[in-house]
Amino acid sequence: TFNERPKTGAHVRRRGDDIAAGVQAIEAGERLGAGHVGLLASLGVASVQVARRPVVAIACLGDELREPGDALSPGSLYESNGPMLAALVKRAGGEARLLPVLRDDAADLAGMFASTLDACDVLVTIGGASVGAYDFARPALEGAGVELDFWKVDIKPGKPVAVGRRDRTVVLALPGNPAAAFVTFHLFGIPLLRTMQGDARPTAPFVKRVLLNDWNRKSDRPELLRSRLEVTEGREGVRIHTQQSSGALTSLAWCDAFTLMPREKSHFVAGEDVDVLRLADA
Repeated sequence: TFNERPKTGAHVRRRGDDIAAGVQAIEAGERLGAGHVGLLASLGVASVQVARRPVVAIACLGDELREPGDALSPGSLYESNGPMLAALVKRAGGEARLLPVLRDDAADLAGMFASTLDACDVLVTIGGASVGAYDFARPALEGAGVELDFWKVDIKPGKPVAVGRRDRTVVLALPGNPAAAFVTFHLFGIPLLRTMQGDARPTAPFVKRVLLNDWNRKSDRPELLRSRLEVTEGREGVRIHTQQSSGALTSLAWCDAFTLMPREKSHFVAGEDVDVLRLADA
């Protein structure tokens, strides 16, 4: 027995309802997710051509650096940038190869860089990129045959960043402070790796979010401040972390966004809209 008259076409899946014949299921340059994999399987596609993972060599420079687990001597500290960037490389689709800590010797660095450049798609150096007496990254890279495209960018943190190449290998020289390395790799390293894999949308967009705390700034450069996204009264806002020191890793573990503070403005009030880069989008 039926309690009501069935409607014509109810409970029928028509041919082409989900995707019609001749329609492209997935565009080239799409970053594959679980939904894409399910769609491919539903169409009977057993394999699909994807990009090769770029090989990224990570070199951390500094006589003061010690491997985690080793004993610390006065004036030394544990090397944290390498494991941090290796995790970001993996998330961006690359294959990270973390080199042993390199000492501050220009000739030795040039030789190490020269041999490493032949075995990777991207060389990332961390530290030694500024203008101090022991900042040997830039002259050592040039000594290894790297031609730099630019050195220094107008942002905070991360001003002394350099980008160059030797033959087909790209070089990204980052500052040694953890926050500066973290920020600049999100801005330059992740889009680079996405582009090398053919990603049609390699850069994450800035989005508007309401600011949840007042903020005053003194820098004459645009700043990217470590922040956390929070949902308040049904609306997603962003709270800037109070610890913005370049050497502070606590705020790196806490943050899931960068808040962009433009050069032209020094005082920001809770409730106004600001530009935010969500790290999950990178």
